[in-house]
Amino acid sequence: MIEITELGEPVLREVAQPVADPTSAQTRLLVDQMVKALKKERGIGIAAPQIGVSQQVFIVAPSQKINPPYTHLDTGLVVINPKISFLTDESTYEWEGCLSVPGLRGLVPRQCNIMIEYFSLEGEFRSETYTGFIARIFLHEFDHLNGVMFIDRVEDLKNQLITDNVYARMMDND
Repeated sequence: MIEITELGEPVLREVAQPVADPTSAQTRLLVDQMVKALKKERGIGIAAPQIGVSQQVFIVAPSQKINPPYTHLDTGLVVINPKISFLTDESTYEWEGCLSVPGLRGLVPRQCNIMIEYFSLEGEFRSETYTGFIARIFLHEFDHLNGVMFIDRVEDLKNQLITDNVYARMMDND
């Protein structure tokens, strides 16, 4: 069984290596392992370093549905060797959690209007724009490829880092 790499493991602080061949059997095996881990944890995104592999691959699955061919957000989107450009200077703040930091959430500022260029699992070059919550997922996973954790972006750890239990109570009161 694939285990999620947790905060403190060195691979989470490394800059991930580019994937030489997005269409290779090795890349497909990595994606299969990531999908299994993401389904098991019922997450909305995962990056290769989160299963201990320093490669530039992540999956975005906002609906938590993940099915081949992994080419659309509705069924899980595999992103290989991404580059991100920001289309605004404006940041928004939202609470984020992470499979690699279980039990904690932080208030994270992000510029959530982006253009992303990447390769698909089929080796197709793609360029797309995203905004809001979906962009936030892309940026969170992209950070993993650069050795950055969401807690690194929290501006005030004393007042903007909470447990999942406190977060759940906050959401219940809204």
